[in-house]
Amino acid sequence: DPAGAVKIARYEVATGEWTFARYPLDAVASPAADWVGLSEITLLPDGHSVAIVERDNAIAGGARQKLIYGVDLADPSVEFKPFGETLDTVGKTLLRDALGVLDRNSIAVPDKLEGVAITTDRRVFLATDNDGVDENYGETLFVPLGRTWRAFRD
Repeated sequence: DPAGAVKIARYEVATGEWTFARYPLDAVASPAADWVGLSEITLLPDGHSVAIVERDNAIAGGARQKLIYGVDLADPSVEFKPFGETLDTVGKTLLRDALGVLDRNSIAVPDKLEGVAITTDRRVFLATDNDGVDENYGETLFVPLGRTWRAFRD
């Protein structure tokens, strides 16, 4: 992948076909971080959009990017293509900056904002990850954001 982008894939169950598009990564914003990457892709209740966790690898006060973006996979301007072809780039919309959520809940900012979960009644949760090792500070937490209609706003 070129610098500043990663591939996201779509699998068609009916055909067994994998197709791909590019996802544009934000530039590293913290001097304490080495990179920005993706942790999670979660289908949203509309059935055609996803929430994507994009994060830096910095912790605590050095962290600048623990973000949740939305991507509309049904955008007619983006075609998912077979591997090896020149790929279109998806657009993304900021849904939530999770740093504020962690701060308001007095949660030490971990390296890994690991995931987003949406329940059948549309409640949204963030999950952190401490890798289950003694050397990592903090603990794995599930942070409620509320229902989808209000979870993705500050």
